[in-house]
Amino acid sequence: MAVRRILADMHTYHPDTEVLLLLYRFDQPRTIVSTGGDMNLEVAAGIKEDGLHLKQLCEARIGRHARSSLAEAAQINYFQPPYNMTFRKTNFATQRKLGLLREGLSHDLTGLIVEICSHNLRARLRSEMRAPVELDAAVVEGYRRLAKESGELAERACQELEQMRHTHDISFPLTRPDERDTFLHGTHWLGTNERQPFP
Repeated sequence: MAVRRILADMHTYHPDTEVLLLLYRFDQPRTIVSTGGDMNLEVAAGIKEDGLHLKQLCEARIGRHARSSLAEAAQINYFQPPYNMTFRKTNFATQRKLGLLREGLSHDLTGLIVEICSHNLRARLRSEMRAPVELDAAVVEGYRRLAKESGELAERACQELEQMRHTHDISFPLTRPDERDTFLHGTHWLGTNERQPFP
């Protein structure tokens, strides 16, 4: 239904545009484990519990269907597409009732990061709510200096810079701060005010 509506709208209002369907596979998951954060908070787990928890996190495996569903929900929430209302205003940290979160939460994962790159298309992803990625000027300058070198380093620097310009990193906490306090010492997510910054 949504595809027909998109095609009809593009044909009617933007006949000069082309509709592309991008298919991505999210089959290379990685688990990132951190015990950093606000170290002023009192730790609720002992050494033994912390070790067992670390082992559990390192061995966590999320199924293919759950990975795809989480990636889709995160992208909808991030890009806010006009044709898809589901998940646009989802707060993943508070809506534990969402079925797609159950598998990740059962492994005690506390956050979701989705990296989506369009480098191979030579096009930059964007929406009305999200502009294409703009890199820090210092990062760009550093890579440009490397690109002026000769050989393999220059080639790799050019490729990495282009990939970074075409990559959106989407991240959401899946749990509330009080839940994260037990093992992660109050990890602070960038862009949120749920923790005071370090003095």
